[in-house]
Amino acid sequence: MLYCHAYAMKIKTIKLDNGNEIEINIYPTNGSSQILCFPLEHGLTEGINELAKDLINKGVEVWLVGPFTTWFLPTKASSIELIPKVDYAQLNSNA
Repeated sequence: MLYCHAYAMKIKTIKLDNGNEIEINIYPTNGSSQILCFPLEHGLTEGINELAKDLINKGVEVWLVGPFTTWFLPTKASSIELIPKVDYAQLNSNA
């Protein structure tokens, strides 16, 4: 895992059973809550990163998944339907 000091963010790569590798931006915290987020409309933006920082201040660990680059999809909301459901399940079990 890489650690980005500017944002207190870790970058983790998870390899799925089908061979896909997914890079996840993790904003860790000491709280007991966690959210797995797939930003759909515009992908990972500075606004999403700011929201993640606000959530960690409230004790919520945030995992941001950039779905468009992993599956080579266009950046639009309907692309989420093209991601295999089994990949969602594996990401969830790794969170």
